[in-house]
Amino acid sequence: MKNIIALFFCALTINSCSLKSNTPSDPLSKDLSYLEEIESPQVRRFAEVENVLSVARLKTDPLFPVIEKEILDVVTAKDKLPSIYFHDKQLYQFWQDQVHVRGQLKRISIADFNAHKNNWEVVFDLDQIAKAENQNWVWKSLICYKKNDRMCLVFLSNGGKDAITAREYDLGKKEFVKNGFHFPESKSQFEWYDENTLLWTDATDSKKLTNSGYPQTLKFIKRGQKLEEATFIADVPKDYVSIDSWMVADQDKMHFIISKSISFYEYEVYYLADLATQKLVKIPIPNDAEVRTIFKDQVLFTVKSDYKVNGKTVPPGTLLSFPLFSIQNIKDPEIVFLPSETEVLQSTTKNKDQLWIMALRDVKRTMIPVDRVDNRWVVGKFSHGLSGHNTGNWSIFAIDPYSNKTYFSYTDFLTPTQVYYTDSAQNAKLNLKFIQASPERFNAKNFTSQQFKVKSKDGTLIPYFIVHSKNLKYDGKNPVLQYGYGGFEAAMTPYYLGVPGKIWLSRGNVYVLANIRGGGEYGPSWHKAALGANRQKAFDDFAAVSEDLIRRKITSPQHLGIMGGSNGGLLTSVMLTQRPDLYGAVVSEVPLANMIRFNKLLAGASWQAEYGNPDIPADREVLMKYSPLHNIKPNVKYPEAFFITSTKDDRVHPAHARQMVTRLKQMGYPVMYYENIDGGHGRAANLKEYATMLGMEYTYLFQKLSTPKK
Repeated sequence: MKNIIALFFCALTINSCSLKSNTPSDPLSKDLSYLEEIESPQVRRFAEVENVLSVARLKTDPLFPVIEKEILDVVTAKDKLPSIYFHDKQLYQFWQDQVHVRGQLKRISIADFNAHKNNWEVVFDLDQIAKAENQNWVWKSLICYKKNDRMCLVFLSNGGKDAITAREYDLGKKEFVKNGFHFPESKSQFEWYDENTLLWTDATDSKKLTNSGYPQTLKFIKRGQKLEEATFIADVPKDYVSIDSWMVADQDKMHFIISKSISFYEYEVYYLADLATQKLVKIPIPNDAEVRTIFKDQVLFTVKSDYKVNGKTVPPGTLLSFPLFSIQNIKDPEIVFLPSETEVLQSTTKNKDQLWIMALRDVKRTMIPVDRVDNRWVVGKFSHGLSGHNTGNWSIFAIDPYSNKTYFSYTDFLTPTQVYYTDSAQNAKLNLKFIQASPERFNAKNFTSQQFKVKSKDGTLIPYFIVHSKNLKYDGKNPVLQYGYGGFEAAMTPYYLGVPGKIWLSRGNVYVLANIRGGGEYGPSWHKAALGANRQKAFDDFAAVSEDLIRRKITSPQHLGIMGGSNGGLLTSVMLTQRPDLYGAVVSEVPLANMIRFNKLLAGASWQAEYGNPDIPADREVLMKYSPLHNIKPNVKYPEAFFITSTKDDRVHPAHARQMVTRLKQMGYPVMYYENIDGGHGRAANLKEYATMLGMEYTYLFQKLSTPKK
């Protein structure tokens, strides 16, 4: 009890407990540098103080346990739809629920899954393994050798960090392979070359990492070799982001691509022609082009800038191809897909006989079938034959590259995911068969979703989605949660509002998804519009959406809250400092906030292509104008914000949130903070932690924006 009282007292007198000198004029001074330590005693004390305050306020709210249980019920529901993938003619999934909090890897036959049977076979139980090894393991992923159904590398994280340990696992025997491949914790990456050989980007030596903290060297290692005996293939300079390898299966052949990342958006791409001689063949495409896949001996790539083909200039986002056999001497690539102003390529995937383009049409995802027939590309139409399925997202749910077995899914804000199956190619007859749908998590009968567009500061039309009750009163009193991201060419598209629907909409509130520049909603140009020196446009777009909601009298500043994570956490932190007049609540999850130091912290150097380099005076000048930490001013009426991070976030340093909160408190502003020890960049290491953390965030939103009905 004495410790708790001491922590409360220290929090109320933070300058005397944490900062022994007067408030510095420069927030980058030594007074804040201690917060860049990951787990020093002083930092632990800081987090303990703030956590006690936040827990005392939020978890004692009568609404909190109700919300926490509702979230946990949704995310751990036994009838939730499994996320499946194909392996060795079976279906696999990683499953978590209230009993198996860490999770289990399970498998089932395709026939049994389609027949709605529940006879899943457990092949890996992480809860049991973590208990036996007394480790806080978090599941990351696994990769299996394509020509052997048993040999896999399992990737586990200590507490949710990006860094992983890699261990070989036998799916047949359901056990780790004795004396098999085993790699210590690092940000290494792996790919199977054959049953006894791995391609390995080695991040185990801290002296041989890029400035971004990623692997600098590509090697191959044979079964039974010690790590130091691995054979060198290639490396990159320290100022590159990383080196990586990946396998593409095409017509039962395995091809290997090596990518040297110059920056986050520029690559030198090579074809691994011969492992024995380590021969790499450079693919002569622009550095900002992206190799997508290999299909029927054609290499497909997208361009991110204007590109000339047969004397004609094609726009960014165009998908092109050239024959694999001419990889060293590309002449005129063929055009596979040409984007329009409202229809852009998002990604590609394939089965044995069909290439599928996932495209966005005015921010709603659809599928486009493509095939190679008689040495030319044939682009078809996705004929799903289902009414009322054109306002949300179609996606590939699971696909087998070695057959035509494919699962498609459809969802929108108010429609739980529906899964359909086919074993035929589009050019034959798609023949979709309904398999199952996720149960409803809230009653969506009386809700509606709409897409609006508003002019941003420079006149660009910015789309956004809004979901609310059909009986919404336009009186300016509706609590609204506006979500955004706006970076790294990531598109925010409609998805089923399971948890937000249950927690937020069902209590009479409104949800908004803003599609601001910096994202990929309209292709590479939409992203580039807010890069570097133009970053302010993303913030202007987000503010324009907020202003439109207020103009339409859907809400008002005292009832408008915003939320975003990572780059979205930067977005909401900027909104806090630039437009405090617009918001009553701000949730900033694992944010960037110190934009003058971001490139010196963890993986930050890899994002200089997105934001700029603060070591360059011109870039620094731009960053200083919006860096949240550097734009907290005295005598401003800021809304009380809530910052959330994780001690084990080894991607975006927790110092960003720590420094932001400390600076606000130094200047006398109210602010809330919670730092989870585990969780990594995802903030939570398991579903129980996730429900607790999200429950705290929503409790905060209700406290700030409304008095909800329980």
